[in-house]
Amino acid sequence: FFSRIIVFWSIIGIIYISIFALHFSFLPKSGPGDAFHTPEFQAHLQGNRYEGSLKPIGFLEMFIQTNKTMFERNASISKDHPYASKWKDWPIGEKPIFYWHKEPFSPSAGNEKFISWLGLGELFQKEPYQTKIPTKAKFEQKIFLFGNPVVWWSGSIAVLFGFLWGIAGSASDTLKRRITLFLVLGYLANLLPFAFIDRPAFLYHYLQALVISILILALMLSSIRQQFVQKIIAIILITSAFGSFIYLSPLAYGTPMTPKEFEARMYW
Repeated sequence: FFSRIIVFWSIIGIIYISIFALHFSFLPKSGPGDAFHTPEFQAHLQGNRYEGSLKPIGFLEMFIQTNKTMFERNASISKDHPYASKWKDWPIGEKPIFYWHKEPFSPSAGNEKFISWLGLGELFQKEPYQTKIPTKAKFEQKIFLFGNPVVWWSGSIAVLFGFLWGIAGSASDTLKRRITLFLVLGYLANLLPFAFIDRPAFLYHYLQALVISILILALMLSSIRQQFVQKIIAIILITSAFGSFIYLSPLAYGTPMTPKEFEARMYW
């Protein structure tokens, strides 16, 4: 058992270190973020002022220094942010991040926009969906980072039921229960550390845990014994998720919308 744990964490360590090896390999040139590192680190970068004048450090020192710098810089962030959110809000997609907006505008005469009833603008420019918008109509464009509510809420519910099923499920499903509990542990390992972090955190910090919650959801669906019920639930979830994407995507892609269309999509 302990040998398996050692092998498991060794694989994780190798993957983690390999990511930095690729990072250093693909990004060998100097950049604006160099100032966070020591001159010896910067001497490794092409085009840096320390290149050639100092002896570059090796990969191991670069790896340690980069992780140390990331930790110190993140720990030093104390200023709040208007779109920062708490870890406990992420499973339900609270507090999206507002990235960009364009001031309200009206299409110029002779150059009217065609906005589809789906709100997807130029993505759907074919009959019968297009509708010619009056010239005086006002449009807004905004871009948010937010979650598809069907996907996020279904995943969060699956984590809860997966934990309960993993502990008290049928003995005939022992293997799936163990896998589910392992995934729940991975979910919590990606989420709970943020409960102890004081610096502002954002919705995108939940993305790793979100992926695991979707895996748990798929595993829970595959555990339903009645094939008909399993297919019905899967169809409902996929259809709902796709419909939610179509309806809410203008908020992610900055599609021009009237204020009324915009407000109708602000579910948070």
